[in-house]
Amino acid sequence: MELILNDYIIQLGGKRKNSKKLKRSTSFDLQKEANFMKAIEIYIHEHSFDIFFQPLKPESPELIVPAEVKLRNVNAHVEEYLNNIKAVRKMYQNIYDRFKNIIPHTDSLIYRYYIFGYLIGNISLSVSPRIKKEWGITHELFGAFYNVDLNNTYCSLFPDLEPNSVGNVLFFTPKKGDIILANPPYVNEWINWMINKILNEWRGIATFHIVIPVWDRRTRRRLQLETKHGFYEIEKLIDQSTEHSVIDKFEFYNGINNKISYLRDPVHYIKI
Repeated sequence: MELILNDYIIQLGGKRKNSKKLKRSTSFDLQKEANFMKAIEIYIHEHSFDIFFQPLKPESPELIVPAEVKLRNVNAHVEEYLNNIKAVRKMYQNIYDRFKNIIPHTDSLIYRYYIFGYLIGNISLSVSPRIKKEWGITHELFGAFYNVDLNNTYCSLFPDLEPNSVGNVLFFTPKKGDIILANPPYVNEWINWMINKILNEWRGIATFHIVIPVWDRRTRRRLQLETKHGFYEIEKLIDQSTEHSVIDKFEFYNGINNKISYLRDPVHYIKI
């Protein structure tokens, strides 16, 4: 049976002030969380793919999983769930220690990111805080609690637990005057989705600072790199930009280990 999540998802509110713990509008239901995560684990084990590595839209902004994902109705053991999150918390003690006094249920949030497969390598990279400040970013299109500025709004996977998250990016609508960081997962489907949204729906409403890999054939030929991709969408974005550069050793931030990181490959910086 499909697990019904509507009565479980929580609406968020609140800003970070003086490092006080950010609050949600209702209490955390441990049993429902244990049931949900057990159902997710079963689904991932049976289907052997990562749910959020392609833009599959949930049925509403409040839900977490895409409509295509049908979860079993399970009754999990809370004690087993607590043991699991404790073990994962030890693996990511750095993240837990940084946010345990700021975000409620930090350990459960870390566990979600772990099970969904996002606490790995380059997927967790964001633009460095220094550059975000320099650009004047007010919203991050693809974020997670451990790599964003919590004073800003952002789109994330788990808006029910993440303070200042405005929801799933697939439901996002920019506001006039927003200055938005667009640094998507480096996956074909997500990059194409973002470019189409910016060029066909969002252009002219907000300012976008975009950081994406140099995968387009035109730029790779100019840089004398091996051409593996077509990616004409990236070329379209560059052609309509107000500012563009190719940057080697761009300054990223790894929110897992709380350190600055540099990718080996160059990236596009595009402003539009």
